Amino acid sequence: MSRNINVTENPALAPIRKLKILCIGNGGIVYRDNQLWTHRCLGGFLAELGGMVDEVCFCAWLDPNDDPLAQTFLHDIQGVRALALPRFAGTGARKLVNGVLSFVMLAREVFRSQFVYLYWPGGIASMTARLCRVIGKPYGIYFRGEQIPSDPTFESAFRHARFVLTTGQFLNNIAKKYCRDVENVTPMTPLLDRHILPPHPPRQSGPWHLLYVGRLEERKGVQDLLAAVSLLEERGLPFTLTMIGHCYDAPALLRSVSPAVAQRIKLIDAISDFEELIPYFRAADTFVFPSHDEGFPRVLYEAMAFGLPIITTFVGSIPSVMEDRLNCLRIEVRNAKDIAEKLLQLISDEKLQARLTQEGHQCITTLMKTWKRSHSIQVAERLRDLGSPYSS
Repeated sequence: MSRNINVTENPALAPIRKLKILCIGNGGIVYRDNQLWTHRCLGGFLAELGGMVDEVCFCAWLDPNDDPLAQTFLHDIQGVRALALPRFAGTGARKLVNGVLSFVMLAREVFRSQFVYLYWPGGIASMTARLCRVIGKPYGIYFRGEQIPSDPTFESAFRHARFVLTTGQFLNNIAKKYCRDVENVTPMTPLLDRHILPPHPPRQSGPWHLLYVGRLEERKGVQDLLAAVSLLEERGLPFTLTMIGHCYDAPALLRSVSPAVAQRIKLIDAISDFEELIPYFRAADTFVFPSHDEGFPRVLYEAMAFGLPIITTFVGSIPSVMEDRLNCLRIEVRNAKDIAEKLLQLISDEKLQARLTQEGHQCITTLMKTWKRSHSIQVAERLRDLGSPYSS
């Protein structure tokens, strides 16, 4: 979530009057119990922003599945209303109707807003950026991940953006090719100073406890990790693997490994309460993150805070914070053998474990001292700089 900064304590951040902002998300809105819900981190951002402007309309696809991390009731956020678009999916007439309806609903909100804030990448963001350029509506971009496959409208969208906030230096460098006003965003993480804990002493013998936190899907490298622990099983290494995250088909995931490996794996659905997640970090020996594409994943900040040695791919903005053999071990994308070899190397080298955790501890301590302005304040500052009608 955002850093819960009280904007009323700073006169320079007084409410921005006369402003209706449209926020286009690239995650879905969940319909549950006849109500609309969203992710807790996004909810914190919307709540802060909604307290500084007249109105925020949050618009995103209606998620056909129930995401357990969607724990923020959108109707309860003062100054914020939600618009869930029907997905452009299905067959025949239904797909056409959904597509037309979504575009009409989106276009109406773009016209009635004074400013649009786009979460990029995403199909709605791409379409909205084009519409904004056609009608001359100002917009900004929150650049939070790589586009796979690439979006042909990317360059034009970024050239016309008033500002771009990015998750990490890799994406920052890309955005600066097209936009003058680019800044790294303050991570929407629930981490507080009290969460930075000293690492445990390295385990002397197995079983070694491995941890992964994130969506349990192919693009996060989950299948690579399962193949890697299968190699560890073949070599006779005692281990357990805990995988925490939303999975649409857990039985199918476990069927992809042998029964002997499946017995060593514990699947846990996404945990919405951050405090309930902490014991899993503290019980683990190593955090493994084999993702194929990212902006910068918050779980790496969390793993460093809780004193875990990290094994990760270097996609997106990860290498702007993580350094191979300093505060992590780098693994190749889509390479199960490399994951297994790095795990074996880490487990057998106590000095390496100590260095990674100590440097990770120093890294997150330093980073948190730089997180002075929340994401919502970074947006509000730029809206104020745009002048009338966005100033009080």
